Amino acid sequence: MDTKTTERVALVTGGSAGLGLALTTALAEDGWRVITDGRNASTFKEADLPEGVTTIVGDLTDADHREDLRTEVERHGRLDLLVHNASTLGPLPMKPLADVDIADLQQVWRTNIGGPLVLTSTLLPWLREADGVLLSISSDAAVNHYET
Repeated sequence: MDTKTTERVALVTGGSAGLGLALTTALAEDGWRVITDGRNASTFKEADLPEGVTTIVGDLTDADHREDLRTEVERHGRLDLLVHNASTLGPLPMKPLADVDIADLQQVWRTNIGGPLVLTSTLLPWLREADGVLLSISSDAAVNHYET
């Protein structure tokens, strides 16, 4: 592995809105090179991200998308921070738990656990090389439960 830059590089998943957007913006404004992703290109157009941010549209559950993220990290030559922020609570509007089926739960698992786990495994060599940090962020539903 050949480190191509001395600039700090972060990958923040789910960086097109909410906390992910705030983290992506703050890191970029602090001089980081930031790679971020999101499922919707139009959301990125509205985000008004600063210079130094690379956006990749796609879904973390998709293997090709994860490969696109890995390729971008490789292009930068390092990874100092990986933030797992992309997540889902399931189908919206939220259903009562009694109406949630196995397919719904599988999608929640793939988005919140499976995709991030596979992405971490893929990017671990770059994180280790940079003595980087891995941060996984949970929904506020872990603290304040939602109806249904």
